[in-house]
Formats: sequence, C-alpha cells, structure tokens
Amino acid sequence: MPSVFLSKDTFNQLKRVARLQLPSVRHTHVLEALARAVGQSNFAALASKLAAPERSGQCLFVFSYEDMRRRLSELGYPDAMQWSIDLSGASDVFRTAPVMASSLAALQADGILTAKQRDRLLTCLSAQKTILVTGAVRAGKSLVFHALLNEMAIRSPQHEFALSQVAHDGSSHQPNVTRYVRDECWPGGIPHVGQRRLAVDDLQENNLLKALLSWSRFRGGIGTLHATSVDSALALLVRVLGVRGFNYVREGVDVLVHMENSGSPRVAEIIERDDLMRHIAALTSPPDQVATASLQSASAKGDRPRPDNDSMMLSIAGTTHHLLHGAERDILLQAAFARICAIDAEGEGVPFVDAKFDGGNR
Repeated sequence: MPSVFLSKDTFNQLKRVARLQLPSVRHTHVLEALARAVGQSNFAALASKLAAPERSGQCLFVFSYEDMRRRLSELGYPDAMQWSIDLSGASDVFRTAPVMASSLAALQADGILTAKQRDRLLTCLSAQKTILVTGAVRAGKSLVFHALLNEMAIRSPQHEFALSQVAHDGSSHQPNVTRYVRDECWPGGIPHVGQRRLAVDDLQENNLLKALLSWSRFRGGIGTLHATSVDSALALLVRVLGVRGFNYVREGVDVLVHMENSGSPRVAEIIERDDLMRHIAALTSPPDQVATASLQSASAKGDRPRPDNDSMMLSIAGTTHHLLHGAERDILLQAAFARICAIDAEGEGVPFVDAKFDGGNR
C-alpha cells in the first residue's frame, strides 16, 4: 500500500482528483471514502487529525484503495469493488519517499552534517545515549533518524531494537532491528517492546510518555518529533507531559538534534543533556521574579501578562492555569518549576517522578 502525506491543503488536492475520477459519487461520500482509505473511521475523524493544533505540518498515512472501494460499496455503490481508481495524479500527496542514508558518513557526504557534528554524534552513539531528532516538515528528521538507528544497531549487535513507524518508508536496517508499522501489527501508539531499545519515527502526543519512560529504563533509543524550533519542541514536551514534564525529558533524553531546511536539510543544533536543561532554565523567569510579578498582577486583579508562545508553554502558569484553581497556586507552581530548572542547571539532582503525574490523562 502506498504512503500519503496529508495536510489540509494536500487533502484538497486529493479530493479534487478523486471527484474527477468519481463523477457519479456524492461529494460527502467521496470524503468518507477517502477518510476510510487512510485508516480513519469517518471524515470528521480525519478532519480533526489534520486540524490538530500541534500539527502545523503534514501527517503520514498508509493509503488503501481496497478500503476506499469497500466504503463506497457500504455507501450505496454496489459496483465500487470493481472500479479502477488511481489517485496518483495528486503528486503532492503520493510523494516518493527519499532514499534513506545508511550511515553518518553518507549524511556528511550529502552536506547534511559537518565532520565535527559527525564526530560528536559518533561519541554519543558510543556512549549509548538516547537521541531526539526535531524539525519541521521536510527538514530531514527521518534521514538522520534512520542513519543514526543503523549506526546504533551496527555498534550494538548484542542489543535488539524495536522500530515503530506510521508507514513503510523504504528504509532497511540490520537484522537486530524489528519494524512495527501502525495498523499492520498493532492498533496504534507504541507496541510493547520489553527490554529492547526503542526507536520511534514521528512521535505523537499520545505516545510521548511511553517513549520517554522506555528510554529512561533502556538507554540508547531514538525518536523524531515535529517542531519548528528547539523552543517549540521543549514547549510541546512540557505541555503534553504536564507540570513535571521537565523530569521526564531530563530522565529520557540525552541529546536533542534539531534539523532545519533552507533549500536542503541540515543539522542545525546538537544539544546534550546539561545544555538542554540550561536551555529550559533560560526560558523561564527566576522564581523570585515570577512570584513577585505574578502576585502583584493577581492582587491588582488586572490582566495577567502574556509571554510569547514558547515562553508561555514552558511556564507553569501557561501550562496549568486551566487545570488548577486560584492565581496564587499558579504562582507557586511557576516559581517551583523555575526553581527546579535552576537547581538542575547548577548540577544538583532532581528526583524522577512516577508516571502518574498531575493531569496525565488529559
């Protein structure tokens, strides 16, 4: 089955091609059939997924013509199972997946990383560090992901790896890497991987916690996360994981590799754990300033100041005020979080917390 890349815009292209091929089918039925073709229960479910606020880019789906025909048959077109349907004319949807590089040397030869960055990543691999690759659409996250996974598997033949993907992408790996494709082997999320090292291409909000917990117990995993900047990646992690999300990131991620694409993909930043924690601390206000400014605002009953998007997401007030009652409680939590960041940046330990964190099932 082919893979398709869908956003609001590319879905409109797919819809137009489908309507041209199916002139006798009602518009609403075309939408329902396309939704079923990409594994969604109905068009409303697909529209919701494409409109998800955290998804500014494209989603990867497996496209099934058979499921599309079956849905049309259910909707009152009995001959649909015999129809010849070819939607490959929607070229932005049915894109050919890039050839995956098999090594960091190949990435260096393609100009995606420098010799210094390659050496730094090889050092991380030798230490079996867990790596999170972030970037926007077409930034090259998957290229770097597969090259790093291949290097990991070669360097640790005694370890088993579990590769979790949304769809087949043409990549190939060592014998100690087992691939799991969504909807083929399990209904969604991340399969049970036991004591294997976990690799997840395209992490989603509903499987972030499971991935981080796996990485905290079995080091040397890898994943990709859609984020346009390092700040937005950290903001997303803390927003999804709740007040104590900082601890999960600290325990689960050793290295963050951020990708950018200004004509061609490249490694823009490599941030290791200590610098990553300092990066989070730098995005929060000192606790005394947070408490003083916020208490003055609360006592005056005026409008609370609104920081910019990423700073807001990384502040406890920004991430929890809808869940917690009272401005004062927000203030204390924000100050505590800023203090946690400051403590860890100074080298002191922060205890790892249980998975049953506040608001964990939002």
